[in-house]
Amino acid sequence: GFRLEDIPIPIRIWHGDLDNSTPLMMAKALAARIPKSTLTILPGQGHMFAYGPIWHSILSDLLESAWPAPV
Repeated sequence: GFRLEDIPIPIRIWHGDLDNSTPLMMAKALAARIPKSTLTILPGQGHMFAYGPIWHSILSDLLESAWPAPV
């Protein structure tokens, strides 16, 4: 019951370019409609990419954006 355009917080979207379950165009459409979104396309990754070694870099990215390094 809400519009994607009304999401006020930053959203990160990761999508494997070899995903056969959810087309890449759906991730691109989501990113285009959510104002503060960032889409990261993962080359050579499929639908279950989070179960492989890539989750380490995703977690690092999330932690880095949540707690930026001190200046």
